Amino acid sequence: MPVLTESSEPIFLAVARIISNGILTGTYRAGTQVPSTTELAAFFSINPITAGRALNGLTEKGILTKRRGVGTFVTADAIELLRAERIAELTTALIDPLIRDSRLLGISLDDLIATIRQRDAVVRYDTT
Repeated sequence: MPVLTESSEPIFLAVARIISNGILTGTYRAGTQVPSTTELAAFFSINPITAGRALNGLTEKGILTKRRGVGTFVTADAIELLRAERIAELTTALIDPLIRDSRLLGISLDDLIATIRQRDAVVRYDTT
């Protein structure tokens, strides 16, 4: 599991994002158990309440489910829920401003798409 980096993001959200990334990459598959509050707190050297907030947030979104006395597990719909959430985030944070700026600069949608395709070819093989 990656370590927390310096960020303005609240720690509980950073931990939730790390777990979410693990689900999206297949580290945690549907039906498998994720680390407990105690394990997360020890691994990240954070307060157990903070670790619990991360797990509770993912549980409230339907990404994780808690089984009393057993642990916290990835739900069957976790990947679909996370993908939808991340697509909405990308749309708001990146795509909408990109479209607005492109219009401001007079870049057509076709030219914008062509540029994205060109950049994809470059970024796809960038290993940095």
